[in-house]
Formats: sequence, C-alpha cells, structure tokens
Amino acid sequence: FYYQINYQQLEEPLTNDVAYFHANWRRDIRTDYEENYSILKAEGKGHFVGLNMSMQPYNRSLWYLEGDEMVYVDGEKLPSIYGTGTEDYFTAGWYFKNGTFNAPYHGLVVKDDSLGRVTAYRHHIPDPIPFKKSIKFTMEHGHGNQEICDFSSTAYWYQKEPHKKFEPILKAALRIPLRVVVPNGLVEAEGLKVKTRHCLVFTEDMPGFGPEWSGLKQVKIEAGGQDASFKITIPDAIEKSYNVDLYFTKGPDYGKTDVFYKGKRVAGFASYYEQVYPGGKIILNNLKPVDNQLDIKFVITGKDKKSTGYAVGIDGFKLNPVREFIPEWYVIGPFPNERDSDILRYGLDTVYPPEKEINLTTTYIGADSQQVKWKKYKTPQRGYFTLWDKCKPYEFVVCYALTYVYSTEEQSVPLLIGSDDGSKVFLNDEELYRFLDVRIAAPDQDKVELNLKKGWNKLLLKIENNFGGYAFYARILDLKSNLKISVDKNE
Repeated sequence: FYYQINYQQLEEPLTNDVAYFHANWRRDIRTDYEENYSILKAEGKGHFVGLNMSMQPYNRSLWYLEGDEMVYVDGEKLPSIYGTGTEDYFTAGWYFKNGTFNAPYHGLVVKDDSLGRVTAYRHHIPDPIPFKKSIKFTMEHGHGNQEICDFSSTAYWYQKEPHKKFEPILKAALRIPLRVVVPNGLVEAEGLKVKTRHCLVFTEDMPGFGPEWSGLKQVKIEAGGQDASFKITIPDAIEKSYNVDLYFTKGPDYGKTDVFYKGKRVAGFASYYEQVYPGGKIILNNLKPVDNQLDIKFVITGKDKKSTGYAVGIDGFKLNPVREFIPEWYVIGPFPNERDSDILRYGLDTVYPPEKEINLTTTYIGADSQQVKWKKYKTPQRGYFTLWDKCKPYEFVVCYALTYVYSTEEQSVPLLIGSDDGSKVFLNDEELYRFLDVRIAAPDQDKVELNLKKGWNKLLLKIENNFGGYAFYARILDLKSNLKISVDKNE
C-alpha cells in the first residue's frame, strides 16, 4: 500500500469561520430493518459535498435500487430532498442498464449483474447541500425498505468544528466484501437441538472471520475422531417436502462429513481450508418431514492430511419448500384502477362484474372501454403468474383470476399468496384478505386461511397494479392430500 501526502504549513491559525473537510465510512451488512440506511448524521454548520456507496443484495436482484434518497436538513421532520430512485440519485437510470461510466462528479465504477453488486459515486461540487444545525442523509434499501442488502458508504462534507463523535469503525474482518452470499431467512443452527456422539458442541462468534455468517454466529462441533456423529433437529417443518440448503464453514481444523436423512446418505462435504472461511452451501434434496420436523444426521468420515482436527461448522439451514402452485386460472381484465396518487388507488375496492357473477361466456367493458372476457391460462412451473402479458394496458388496472377447489371434507387450509401490487382474496363470494401497497411479487408473502366447505369452493383473486411489474403467486397447502383444484370443476 503506497501513499503520499503533500501539505502546506500556515503561518497563522485558520479563522473560526473556516469549515474542515470530513469523511466517514460506515456499513450495514444486513439492512433487515424498516428504517432507511443512514449515510450521514452530522451536527454543526457546514455543507455536504458527496458520497460513494457500495451495494449488494442477498437475492441477486437489483430491486433494491427502487429505494429513494431522503435528506433532512436542520432537524426537518420531513425530508426537503426526496429522490426517485437510487440509480437516479447517482444521475443514471434504469438500474444502470448501460453499465459502468465515469463523469466528473458522478459515476458507476462496479456493476456485477451476477451478484447484483454496484459501486457508485456522486460529488456535490456544483450543488452542495448546506446545513446550519444538522444534516441527516439516508437511503432506502428498496421501495419502503423492503429489500435486505449489504450497504456501505463514505460521506464527504465540510463543517466547522467541533463535529459529532463518529461511531466506532467495524473490525477489519467485517470490512471486506462478501465472499459467499448467505441468504436471509436462515434457520440458525445455534437455535436448534443438537444431539452428539463423541463430540463437543458450542456456539461460536464469527465477526473475527468475516461478514458472511448469518447472525455472525455458527455452531461448531469438535469431533473426537472418525465415526463421531451428531444429529440436528429442525422443528416447524410443516410442508410436505423441502430442498434444504446447508451452509457450513471451512477451516484448518475441519474434517470430512457425510449427511444422512432417514438412514440414507444424501450429501457429503470436505471442509478443510487453510483459514476459517465461509464454505457456501450443499443442497439436501426432497427431504420429507416426519411429525413436522427434520432430523438430519452428520457422520465424521475422516479429514484432510493437512487438517489438525475433525471439526464441523454449521451456520444454518435454508428451507425451500417444494412448492406446488395452483395449476391454472381463468383470468379476466383489465378493469380501471383510478387513482389520486400512488397510494390512493381505488380499483381494488371498486366492485366490477366478476365480483357479482361468474359467467365465462359474457363479455364486459373494461379499461379504455375495451371488451374483456374470461380466458384460461396454465401457471408456469415456477409459479410466477404474469398479468402484464395477458391484459393491455397493464398499468393502473385490476384483473381477476378464478379457480375452484374441491375438498372431501370441511376443513381449514392455508392459501399462500404473493402479489405485485395489491390483491384481494374471495372464497365463495366472501372477502377474506385485502392488501394495498406497492411491492414485487414473491412466493408466500402472505397467508390466508381458507375455510373450505365439503365439495367445490370458488376461489377468486383480484390483483391490482400501480405501474411496472404485474404478477402473482398462489398455492394451497394440501397437507392431507384430499384437495382437487380445477378451473372447470373436473373431478
């Protein structure tokens, strides 16, 4: 590391009205909270002159760029500067679709589409932001702070001394970029029951080794030698089947391990490495719970000749349900979604003909005075049912999706739904669920209890769109395997 500092020694002290240059770096490894990410909180008199910022999601998506900058000056309760998007703040657009660039006062120096990672800068040289008492510069992590990301930034500003005391800087291991992306929503190993044979088990703090470990902790198992074993029990596994991502650790005293489920070997991994390092994941496919739990057994099978031990490190488990989505729908639309603003949208609560009657042969007047009628569509295997390609226009509209559920008995079952944007659920003409906001559709965002009667039940979804993407996910947990879903009521 090379540096050179040039300086000029003054003959007299600077006057009290001279502002000093300041810079402050900070990082939030996981923005799993509802508040904006804080770039700068300063007190005193001065002017803000820019920042650089590095951002990476945990799902490889660039949706976090929907977040807006919000700047509060001199104690404002509402921000006097309120942006329109993260890439817009850096004076680019459309998720930096043209890639990296360098301009005098703004630019994008890194864009890795495989990770969703970007590094950008903006210098407020021609447009500094002055403050007399204080400044708070923040950035949303996704629209409404819906995205969980790794954000780090350096803020630059001038101010008269004294300045507000800086927060302690993170230790060196927590300042490096992510080497392995460990997703959110892990079942933490340190919270699970571990039963051992010839092993010692304890929870280990991991901040000294890097930022990747979920909760910055892991369970470490010190095995006595080859053929030692331990079992980890994951409770509350209510789905029929899971593909389980197992996140583990490598290190200089780690061994080789086989993984068993229901007496069958399902995977194995070797975890020796010259330093403690995030090992990434192995996938345990199609594990079917017994009594709503997964009992996963680990057997130590040996070690690398360079390893000093037989240890195993487990960060956690990501349970991915083997999802079976509602296979087909009748869809009709679009109908108008009148609005006064992005928030005040009236289409979701406007009663259109499909809420009054279901007549698959009738044509109705929809948005833009066009004729609309029911059409049948199959759901793609991954469950992402798009509407933008099925109705025109697809912005500022609502559509309906219809199917029928046959139950052999009266019972309550969960409907798991995700929508972009708002949605309603009707069962046998009764409204059970209402959601009105702007979001990106993802599986299982909300759960709705369906009280099914014996026989056929009418399930009607109403999906509204503000602008942009338009889609939904929907599935029913058929834990008793006694349901039939058909748009035409076919047995």
